[in-house]
Amino acid sequence: MKTTFALGAFAALCQVAYSLESGTYQIVSAMQLSPPPPPIGLNDDGPKRSLVLGGTTSRWTFIKALGKENVFTISQNGIAVQCDRETCYVGSPPTPEQHTFWVQEQNDDTYTIELPFRIQPYFAWTISGTAPGSKVELRFLEQPTPEQKFRLIPQE
Repeated sequence: MKTTFALGAFAALCQVAYSLESGTYQIVSAMQLSPPPPPIGLNDDGPKRSLVLGGTTSRWTFIKALGKENVFTISQNGIAVQCDRETCYVGSPPTPEQHTFWVQEQNDDTYTIELPFRIQPYFAWTISGTAPGSKVELRFLEQPTPEQKFRLIPQE
């Protein structure tokens, strides 16, 4: 019993110590730890595609949603990924009140990016284009695949 309590307290401490803050991060696939940034999406019907919206890097800005823990709005190079319950689109920079994602830490020090109103199941990225209004789909999966797990590297 004491061991279980101690492990739970240690896990809670780790979550606080490594909590994601608002800021700019580079998204790097958990499968590859060095640049160039690899594809960070998975298309179940074909090859992997890079999620690069309006630029050539994978630097993303996470804006903490007002009054919400671990829920963020994300944008990259000033272009936001905006979502409703089923579909995401490339659009203008977001405000903290809308179009948020849940950045979920996995137990292997990686993250998945999920819709905040559904903790389960996990979703994978597919992309049909990068112009404003392009569709970005989140595909249903039971478990996060290695291609869906990211390392978030803080940028200055």
